[in-house]
Amino acid sequence: MKYRVCHISESTSGGVYTHLIQLAKHLNQEMFDQTYILSSIKNESLKEQKSFFGHSLIIADMKREISLLGDLKSLLQITRYLRANKFDVIHCHSSKAGVIGRIAAFLTGHPTVFYTPHSFSFHAFNSKLKNAFFMGIERCMASFTTRLICVSLGEARLAVNSKVVPSSKIRVILNGVDQDPVYKEGILTETYRPLAVDNAPRLISFVGRLSKQKNPHMAVEAMKYVTTPNTQLILMGGGPLEKELKAFADTIGVSNKVRFMGDVSQVRPLLRECELFVSTSLWESMPYAILEAMAESVPIIATEIDGVTDLIKHNETGALVSPFDSQGLGKLIDEFLRDKQKSRQLAIRAQEWIRKNHTIEGMITKLEKLYLSPQGDEDVYA
Repeated sequence: MKYRVCHISESTSGGVYTHLIQLAKHLNQEMFDQTYILSSIKNESLKEQKSFFGHSLIIADMKREISLLGDLKSLLQITRYLRANKFDVIHCHSSKAGVIGRIAAFLTGHPTVFYTPHSFSFHAFNSKLKNAFFMGIERCMASFTTRLICVSLGEARLAVNSKVVPSSKIRVILNGVDQDPVYKEGILTETYRPLAVDNAPRLISFVGRLSKQKNPHMAVEAMKYVTTPNTQLILMGGGPLEKELKAFADTIGVSNKVRFMGDVSQVRPLLRECELFVSTSLWESMPYAILEAMAESVPIIATEIDGVTDLIKHNETGALVSPFDSQGLGKLIDEFLRDKQKSRQLAIRAQEWIRKNHTIEGMITKLEKLYLSPQGDEDVYA
């Protein structure tokens, strides 16, 4: 008999969605029967799907924002479903589903409940009051949690320091990425035609939602300080700050050095054409964008924050810069573009690190073991 696992997630975009797709595709289908309860608010295409990569799909439109009426409606819907369908493991992903899903699991008598935050809602760039509120919620949920799965050591450290669950409940299973993906022929020119012409600009890539968390203003402003000729920052991702960023780029005189590409379905073929990758996030758990850039051996400059520093070691696997230091980022971009030998060495070391420590196979194997033996002591955070 197959082991029944139910995944619940409000977030259906970005890194969380990438993670869910990996689980749907790679968990042993002969061993596990998976169901996905997902919100379609950020991904309306889910409404048209009859399944999620071959697995049962239930739409429950949870909203990221706190809404007493909306959250209660989602809780009732998920509770009804879990009462009618029993599972061996309930696995909640991201903060909103982490609360609603864990309460629903408790109300329906599901004893084994996993929670993967994919970045906590509390962090250094929130107010103390907001952080206290979110920490309080997480601590209340601790008794409904069998295992807190952290996707990076930085996330595990934050969980321990914030005392959101007893450290004995924490397990670390690092995110993994496909090492050698194959893409259809011609996808590069479909995505970004200027790369196919002579005298194309030297490309600096940014991948992520244009939101406060990703701090894209820093990347755009850095271009004001880049002196290397014929350079262009390409922003892959849409979001609420796009209009504001375009006006900002025009105001500071770099609109000719920045290209807004919107959402890009296949990022990695384009990464291969870039000389640099920059990440300016303010908080992360373990960003897939950086993992993919490392796997593609693209030199990386990133902000020095938890989750990122697990991957990028300054002058070993890339370079680190303080959040909001746009001038420092601009100078590092110039240094990397001038010294190709150094940047290439850093990129090669980063790729070697990824191939050793962040494979999909390794991630899936550890998660399968934990599903089958929730009380096991492998991957304990100490």
